[in-house]
Amino acid sequence: RFREIFLSIAQGDQLNLATATYGEIKPRQDGALTLVLVDGQRYLGRPGQNGFKVLSFARYRVLLGSPVTSAAQPGGINWGSVSLSQLGRYLHGTEMRFAVTELEWRLLWPLALPLLALLAVPLAYSEPRGGGRAAGMLVGILFLLAINNIVIYLKEHMMSGKMSVFPGLFWVLLLILVVAAYTFFRRSRDLPILPAWPGRRAS
Repeated sequence: RFREIFLSIAQGDQLNLATATYGEIKPRQDGALTLVLVDGQRYLGRPGQNGFKVLSFARYRVLLGSPVTSAAQPGGINWGSVSLSQLGRYLHGTEMRFAVTELEWRLLWPLALPLLALLAVPLAYSEPRGGGRAAGMLVGILFLLAINNIVIYLKEHMMSGKMSVFPGLFWVLLLILVVAAYTFFRRSRDLPILPAWPGRRAS
């Protein structure tokens, strides 16, 4: 909530001013943001000229940004601010690809967390000859960063229609599961997480 607001609103070649006791920024259903001004006045035109008006208001809404006119928002909608119930309605329209992508994005990390926790078990194993737990932690951090970049890359391609939404982001879960199984396999045989480089003699 903002207090003692002074706002300048450009409408064509006319400059309008507004003051308010306080205001709040609220999202609309289409994802656009509005500034709701409470208990204030609007000044239309320029003082001393014809048409100058002073209007008092209890509540006044100012549109801060519309995703419909923003090319950065796929489908003209700010999908990150859309509720789950609204996403469900978009699943049956022309925006289905965007809605499915956003839904997969929101479901991916909650589903991936148990798999990442499973992966942390073999990575936490201490290697006396391989750098101890620090080596496993480093591998885990690099893998998590790689997964995050892959997910962002795939999401952008799904939104643009360059990639199918099925299985979409969910194949990343399979990747995490495969890596976790691989690390468990290596640990079960008392092998280091990463195999020796070619030409490097195993110690």
